[in-house]
Amino acid sequence: MTRTGRHRGGTGFIGFKSHLRVTVVPGEAAYLLSQRGVTALRGHAAQVLAPLLDGTRDREAVLR
Repeated sequence: MTRTGRHRGGTGFIGFKSHLRVTVVPGEAAYLLSQRGVTALRGHAAQVLAPLLDGTRDREAVLR
């Protein structure tokens, strides 16, 4: 993951690097797709959190 920006409060937005795309298959895994391959993130927490890590939310927004 990388910080992709900052807002007034100085808190960074968080998200996966821009070359990664997230696809979730419910009950299976969240997949990170790139030109180099695929990485499976297994578990319910990964399936819920991965789509939120798109660089538009700060830590507090992700944890809500």
